[in-house]
Amino acid sequence: NMKDEKRLKPVFALVDDGNHKQALQQLDKILKKSPGVNQAIALKALCLWRLKEREREAVSMVCSLIDCAVEDETVLGLISTCLREMQQYTLLEELYTKLVNKNPKDEELLSALFMAHVRTENFMCQRQRALQLNKVFNQGHTDRPYYLWAVASVLLQAKTDSVDGAALHLPLAKKMIEKSLQQSENAGNIVKNSQLELMLLVLEQENKIQDCLDLFEKHGKFLNKEVLIIKRRRILDYLKLLNNHEKIYNLCVDFVKTPCEIDWFTIQCLIENCIVLHKNNDSILPSTQQILKKLYDENPQSIDYNFAMIELERQCLVHKIKESPKELCESLKHFYLHFGCKPCFFSYIQTSLKFVSDHPNSFLQDEASLIEPENSYTVNGLYRLQAYYEVERYCARNGWSCEKLKEKSDKLLHFYNGYLQLSKHLETTEPQFCTKLLLLSVHYLLDVFVQNRKTKEEENIHIIWQCIDLLEKAKSISNYDEQILIPLIKLYMYLGLAVPSTEIYTQLQVKQFLHESISYMLSSRMSDYGFLEESQCLNISIQKYFAESVHSLKEFIVTAFKNGAFRQIYDMFDWKCTLRNSFTLVKSALDRFSIDMYLNIEEVSEDLFKGIEDLLIDDDRFSNLEDHRDIMVMYDWDQESLSCQSHSVQNITYQLDKQWLQIKRRILQSFMLAIKAMLTKESNIKISHALQTTKLNFEAACEQCNKVVSDISCDFSQVLHHPFFVYTTGPEIFFKMKLDQLYSLLFEIFILVSHSKFSSNCIETKELDSVFQKVEEICTNLTDIVENSICEQFTRENDGVVYPQKLTRFQLLTESLFYSTLCIHIISEYAFKSDKGAMKKCVAHLLTVSECLNGKINGTLKSIHACSYETFTSESHVKEMVIESYSESFKQVSSFRLKINKLLKSLAH
Repeated sequence: NMKDEKRLKPVFALVDDGNHKQALQQLDKILKKSPGVNQAIALKALCLWRLKEREREAVSMVCSLIDCAVEDETVLGLISTCLREMQQYTLLEELYTKLVNKNPKDEELLSALFMAHVRTENFMCQRQRALQLNKVFNQGHTDRPYYLWAVASVLLQAKTDSVDGAALHLPLAKKMIEKSLQQSENAGNIVKNSQLELMLLVLEQENKIQDCLDLFEKHGKFLNKEVLIIKRRRILDYLKLLNNHEKIYNLCVDFVKTPCEIDWFTIQCLIENCIVLHKNNDSILPSTQQILKKLYDENPQSIDYNFAMIELERQCLVHKIKESPKELCESLKHFYLHFGCKPCFFSYIQTSLKFVSDHPNSFLQDEASLIEPENSYTVNGLYRLQAYYEVERYCARNGWSCEKLKEKSDKLLHFYNGYLQLSKHLETTEPQFCTKLLLLSVHYLLDVFVQNRKTKEEENIHIIWQCIDLLEKAKSISNYDEQILIPLIKLYMYLGLAVPSTEIYTQLQVKQFLHESISYMLSSRMSDYGFLEESQCLNISIQKYFAESVHSLKEFIVTAFKNGAFRQIYDMFDWKCTLRNSFTLVKSALDRFSIDMYLNIEEVSEDLFKGIEDLLIDDDRFSNLEDHRDIMVMYDWDQESLSCQSHSVQNITYQLDKQWLQIKRRILQSFMLAIKAMLTKESNIKISHALQTTKLNFEAACEQCNKVVSDISCDFSQVLHHPFFVYTTGPEIFFKMKLDQLYSLLFEIFILVSHSKFSSNCIETKELDSVFQKVEEICTNLTDIVENSICEQFTRENDGVVYPQKLTRFQLLTESLFYSTLCIHIISEYAFKSDKGAMKKCVAHLLTVSECLNGKINGTLKSIHACSYETFTSESHVKEMVIESYSESFKQVSSFRLKINKLLKSLAH
């Protein structure tokens, strides 16, 4: 009533302003006086959900309103908002289905139900509702939005249905859209953008590219929402798929006649197709050179038109059309004279430098002429000097001695300190002009580190700390410069220092897709170093990004349907598929689950696996994973063979990480199957076979992982030990310690137990002997591994650094102890009635291993506190941070191990 609406008006204002706590207080007062006001109930549910305090109560309140079949528009709007934010799309669908059944001719409710089907991806119901809307409100016209919604729904069903999509749904979609186009043409109406896009999407899915091109050229002028450049690009893309190089070239020549509407994509197409056509037409290359020269003459200030000549010369050398780089050198010289004062100069010419690396000075000024007097530094002078040193590092540093590398590093550092005066007016939140000079200096120091790796270990550690000191000082001047922060993260992680790395990662303000592209810098190593809590926080952030992205995509798709932007819907479905197949997402999900198991060892049960079961079983999803890491995120002045940031490095490290993840996945899968077998309390041949298959898959993944580790050691020996190399220490140590054999024994135990016949919740005595024999073998092996691998690594305690390999050893050993304990826990739940003595003996073995491991961890922790870091860094706060970071790792690993110990003692009793 009017009185309730008047009382709720200020509450709505509070909610709109984000004052949910205050709104909740007002709503409680209103509901105390009038408990049946549905608007107040719905608004309270929304506030409770957004405050994240009483989420279950919020869901319960919304469900009660749905059961009441509320029809008030305001209440329905609030319920709909709640359900969308709760991501309860099925409930939203049920709500509007009930309402439409009561009011089958309400256009607004029918449209809302259609959008509810869109959110649940119920394509068949989408089509039915869209045709119902079209029949009732558009009198069956096939060029109206509702009919096109139906076509789009059928098309999406064809796209997502791998079984009947191409054979059943795609022909139906084609028939429907052809009918729509025919009706428009017969009526003399202009073909709409949305109609044309749907027809093009159908033809593209059928792979009829020539038909797409014909249709686009016939009706493309009606695509009035697209700018001219995008229209041209689509035509060129179609022709590219048809390999019609001559037509592409001729079109590009026509396009460049209007320079104000030209883009780099057109120039690139012109050059690429010129190279292809040159094989049969010698005159085409000179013609292209004249076209590009004319473009430059008309636009001498354009960096793209200048660069086009360089790109053409480079392509000629790549395809061996020319043998001498003389003309390329001339083009580079011209480019340097005009644009050497731009900070982006090196990024433009980097791909061309390998052809002129023997004589870089042929297009650069002399170094002495670039050095400005100290009191008259200029930004342009800085960038010309920077360009010189960037090219010099790429072309000339091979074969330099350590002394020369240090000398060059000192010189660059001197210039960096001098040019800092140009940045006095900048805020600390802004990047400095001369940061690249510092980064070049750091890279030269790291070259020294790599050269001295085998001979001067203690001096090398000093170099790493020197690099960290330089970058930390630069960070104090420019707090948010990613050029400084990213190398710092990599150096700290190289030393196994996850605490400062996490702080800097937070400082980077990583959001959205950046989680997928750069989180590997932490996630690939953090849990292996024993930083379980930090790793868990990172995994939660990554998964939150993916969940929010999928939620946002649903709303974008709804908006796209309303606007008739059907190509955007297609693109968003592709993006959703990309998100689902993201390696980063799958890795974070498995890591998060593993850590949950470690931290809640007492509560490991079948229920724990429910949220992750599909991921553990679905082998097809693993085979379709996509790598979106950006390992070229930093500036790099190295040639391909010396680079830590190349495509070959990306490929090999992705293969390693993928196989390593498979190993972890198979281990988790075996425990899930084992727990299922235990709970059936009867012979389960199916689970036994599944365990046998899992064991074989585990061994295959181990073999493949070992092979990739060997390939990395052979093929990437020059960059293998570089601090910026994308490589985890986990796999190598895992195989050196022969932990793969240990886990194979665990698999064998599970297979034996699951294959056994049960009587009174006990394994038969004969089979129990086999099980305990395997358990005894595990205990013995684990004891040997702990003694051998740890004692071997702590012969030197005063290196000043606890190497990441040592941290990884502790974590891998603790994990194997955890899984061994969990294995015995599963068996004891099942078999302890038959032979308590044997079980107690096994538990006693593991207790010994656990105590030994804990003693080693405590001893190492003391050596860290006793260690002096003053020899490696002048900054006292860095020393404190190092001790804090290492202490945190050992503290978390020790806490993890103590939980294991507690469970072992309870089993022993």
